[in-house]
Amino acid sequence: MFSKFKQILSLELQDLNEYKGDLFIYTFTPFILTLVLMVVWLSVLDFSSGNNAEKSYIVSYFFFQLIVARLVGAWHAPYLGEKIRQGDVSKYLLKPASFIWYDIAENIVEKIWKITFSLPLYIIIGYFLRRNLFISWENILPFLVSLIGAMIIYFLIEHLIGLSAFWLSETGAIDSYNEVFFFITSGKLFPLSYVTKLIPLGVINILPYKYMLGFPLDVLLGKTTGQTLWSDFGMQFVWVVGLILLYKVVWSKGLQKYGGYGG
Repeated sequence: MFSKFKQILSLELQDLNEYKGDLFIYTFTPFILTLVLMVVWLSVLDFSSGNNAEKSYIVSYFFFQLIVARLVGAWHAPYLGEKIRQGDVSKYLLKPASFIWYDIAENIVEKIWKITFSLPLYIIIGYFLRRNLFISWENILPFLVSLIGAMIIYFLIEHLIGLSAFWLSETGAIDSYNEVFFFITSGKLFPLSYVTKLIPLGVINILPYKYMLGFPLDVLLGKTTGQTLWSDFGMQFVWVVGLILLYKVVWSKGLQKYGGYGG
């Protein structure tokens, strides 16, 4: 299986070279929004007389969000839906590896490409912000575990939205609602400790979005520790397992419907 996946990665890398222009845009535009949010929240803290520790937290949170969001992100729902509607899924069914492995390979290759070409910008921004950057070194291992969980959840939600094209002629609305919920409740717009002042904590903890971004970030920065850390890991694990099982069911049912219509 490893040799097959290695070959798939090689093929996806070749395909990636055809879209370098688009990739440059998608690689660097996220920096703008995240840095603007950092400035906005620093301004809010200045207005409310926030202390230096809180300012360092904001700077570190949004700087490392640039990296974590890139590592956990997935963006294939619209393309997967298009493949289903156009009947392109059929050719994958004849290949030796399962269809999902091609999306996994594409996701990995794009992340490596984007991280590599973003590295100089990360270094430059990090240099200017270095006095306010910190991480919790003792939480590196829990952070890596939470990062893997975040990747799986993000990827599977995107994949399931794409698979909904087996039943729906247009999946854009679902994808848009998913992005809105992610933006508000994941910690993308503001740190989770600030979200709870606007949205009930129970809602944040039940939805999967916290475990896709805000949770790994707060583990890295030492904001989530002790019993809260373990309970959050438990919920992240529940979402990982639940989404894997849901994927298996949706893929199986979707193929039945696809074949029933002559796909």
